[in-house]
Amino acid sequence: MIIKCPSCNKVLNTTLAHNFYYCRKCEIAVRSEDRMPLPDKDIYKKDWVSSQIKTRYLLYRAQFVLQQIKKIGSVNRVLDIACGIGVLVNLMNLKNFKADGIDSSPEAVNYARIHNKGNFYLNSIDNFNPDCRYDCITATQIIEHLRTPDKFLKELHKFLKPGGYLYIETPNLNSYNKDSIWRKRVGGIQGRDHRIVYTLKSLSELVERNGFIVGNILTKTYPSKIFTACLDSVYFDFYKRKKPAKPEKGPGYKNNIKRKRSLLKKILLRIYNWVIYSIFLEILFYLPNKISEFKGKGVQIVLIAQKEK
Repeated sequence: MIIKCPSCNKVLNTTLAHNFYYCRKCEIAVRSEDRMPLPDKDIYKKDWVSSQIKTRYLLYRAQFVLQQIKKIGSVNRVLDIACGIGVLVNLMNLKNFKADGIDSSPEAVNYARIHNKGNFYLNSIDNFNPDCRYDCITATQIIEHLRTPDKFLKELHKFLKPGGYLYIETPNLNSYNKDSIWRKRVGGIQGRDHRIVYTLKSLSELVERNGFIVGNILTKTYPSKIFTACLDSVYFDFYKRKKPAKPEKGPGYKNNIKRKRSLLKKILLRIYNWVIYSIFLEILFYLPNKISEFKGKGVQIVLIAQKEK
């Protein structure tokens, strides 16, 4: 199958992991639709919402976004694109911003409306017609999922006031390294519904050609990310390696083993969540996280751009 770069239309031959192809000229990685590990419709359901409720990672991210928006100043009305269960919208409203959220997942929006503060719209960007123009739009962990990012950015451009700000956060392709025990688990290409992944250069060029002026761009590695990426490597590279089939035993034996494994899994998951979001781990990995951000190689790209006045 022929894979072409969506920016320069060049045929891509350089392969990365997980069916991604890399364009050296444009510095983006692309995966075709027929190579996607899982269709969108199978992902953002009740199980996904439940997993979002249980994690503190969303709060870490929301707090960081809030810090960056505060640095801008003169921001009041905020729209959060793909708001999920509404953690960022809720936090911003509690801090005296007027924040709205939009998402296409009925389960996520229903949860947000019940549990979080703010206006939450169940809609797609294509059909959204807000009754105001916003001072700032946040789009975290969304642009890497899109096949047509230019169309997406043009829509956001319409929703902003003249001089309004766009905040984007997305995985950093430059953080990926196939030879590193933890960096091979980051960089965006491991995402099961990621389509295009960017570097600082390619994301800046994408945003600028759609009517924005890039003001600030940096990389960020969130607390516990290095630790969890190392655990993922150990799990997938060693534990989940295919083992030879064992002789069949009776159904009673199988059911008993399943019950034991289910209980063990729940216990380990509780321990895992407690450890990775503990203040101890945050302090322990503070310096490694900062070092990982040198030379633009942090796990996430954070870009703030301004609509032309």
